[in-house]
This record gives sequence, structure tokens and C-alpha cells, in this order.
Amino acid sequence: MKGRKYRREMLGEQLKYPRRNKKKKARKRMEIEEAREAALCGKDEELERGLRENPALAREADDSSYTLLHHACGYGSARGVALLLAAGADPERKDSDGFTPLHWAAGARRADALEALERGGWKARCRAENLSGKSPLSTAIQSGCARSAKSLLSMGYRGSSLDLPGDHPWVELIRVSRKPGWAREGNPEGLAREFALELDRAGISREDESREGNEIALRAALWENEIMLRLLRERGDSLERENASGISPLWACARDGKVRGAAELLRLGCDPVRKTRAGKSPLEVAAEAGNAEMLALLESAALGRGMPGEESGGEGSGRWL
Repeated sequence: MKGRKYRREMLGEQLKYPRRNKKKKARKRMEIEEAREAALCGKDEELERGLRENPALAREADDSSYTLLHHACGYGSARGVALLLAAGADPERKDSDGFTPLHWAAGARRADALEALERGGWKARCRAENLSGKSPLSTAIQSGCARSAKSLLSMGYRGSSLDLPGDHPWVELIRVSRKPGWAREGNPEGLAREFALELDRAGISREDESREGNEIALRAALWENEIMLRLLRERGDSLERENASGISPLWACARDGKVRGAAELLRLGCDPVRKTRAGKSPLEVAAEAGNAEMLALLESAALGRGMPGEESGGEGSGRWL
């Protein structure tokens, strides 16, 4: 009853003094706009003064649902990010599209902003995915900033499991590292190695979290990502291991006509005549599919000629080359 009475009294005040309420709203919008400009432009002294006078500004959003921390992470200064975090801003608060300030920093390659959050002691409370299911970590991988990924991993952001592979960090790395222009410095293999090192340090698994099994190597082969196939091999991953359906990476490439992927797998030592649990070898699958180029590649490898390779046997040694 007391709550209802209070709300009726407040409504009466608003109806009684409409101009006063309009002035309050206008003043509040002005304060948010001034603070937004300070956060956006890196005017740290103005931002600090505004937060000192009204700490609640750190938790307010503008008409576009962006908080001050969104603007500071995307365009402002690292000190502004630290000021807002200390004032109670939430790095996981989402805008209307589900993007958090963490997404903004990762997408803008603002490693300094993420490092400021890390120094401020922020720890992940959820995966913080946007409406498309992308985590801040996947956004950092997509933007090609390994420093950003390192900070996000340190704060506890991991992306999804292999049961939801669209946002798994290794799957995202395989997807984007094959795209032209991903590495702004022009060295995609070097950048992929940096990301792989950070994912390894954080303990992000490539193993059977998925029901299918060997999901990472399969995707690298079918997406014809030679860089990632080499990195997986260097990490000791088996490139001939089958999934639950008895399909190996080379078998899948033979079935789908992925010649570049098959060529790299052969160079890394995969066996074109090894039958899988599905009952057929990659060579037999290519013959059934009628892909002349794939068939010629696999036959040449099976006969021990066609591509230069190493001499010793064993997986990854080039025994079929």
C-alpha cells in the first residue's frame, strides 16, 4: 500500500509541475551528452569531473542505448575506460544489438582499452554474446588483434564450446585467417601463430567437446586453410583421426572436391588409400565422386610421386609424397 501511495504522490507531482519535470529531463540529457562527448573524444578531465559530480552517469545510456563505456572503449582513451570502470560502469552491458563495450574495443582493435579493464580487475561474468551469437573474443580474432585476445582471455572470456562451433575460438581463427586482408601487417601465418599461442596458453581445447569429433581439423581441411592445417600438425593434432561417422579430413576433402585442402593434407603425410570406418579410402571416394583433378592428385600421391616431400614414414612425414 505504501508503494502505491508513493507512486500516486509522485505522479501527482509530475502532473502538478510539468515544466519542472521537463527541465529535469532536459538537464539529464545534457549531462549524458556532455559526458558522452568527453568519453568519445578522450577528454579525461571533463569526464572525471562529470563522474565526480554525478557518478550515476557511468551507468546511464544515451538514446541509442550506448553507455559511456561503449564510447570510451571504441574511440576514447584507456584512462577514460579506467575512470568509468572505477565509477561502476558495466563492460558487459549490451546495446540494442547485443554489443557490449568489450565488443566495441575488440572490433576497433583497442587493446589498450581492454588492458585497462584487465588492470582494473574486471573478470568475466558471462560469455557476453551479441544477438548474432558472437563473443568479444571472436570479435578480437576477426579484427586480427592478438593483444586484444590476450586481455580477453586473461579476464576469462572463452567463447562457446564446440557444441556451438560458430563462436568457438579455434573455429573462428580457421574461418577468418584464410581471408585476404585479415592480417594488416601482411603476414597471416605469423598472426595466426600469435592467436594460436594465446589460445594454447589459455587452455582452449581442440579436442572432443563436440559430438562429431575432430571438428577443428575437419573444418580447417574443408575450408582449405593450409596455414591452420600446418599449425594443428605442429601442435601434435592427428590430421587422420576420424569423426563419429568415420570421416577423416582427407576423406571429406575427397568427397567434396576440396583439392587445395587435400593437397596440403597429403603434403603433411595423410594416407590416400587408408580406409576409414566408413568403409572406403579417400582414393575410392574421389573415384566415386568423379572428380578428375582430385583423383589424379590422390593417385599420384598413392604412387609416391607428384609432390616433393620428406623421405621417412609415419603420419606427417610425407610418406605418400
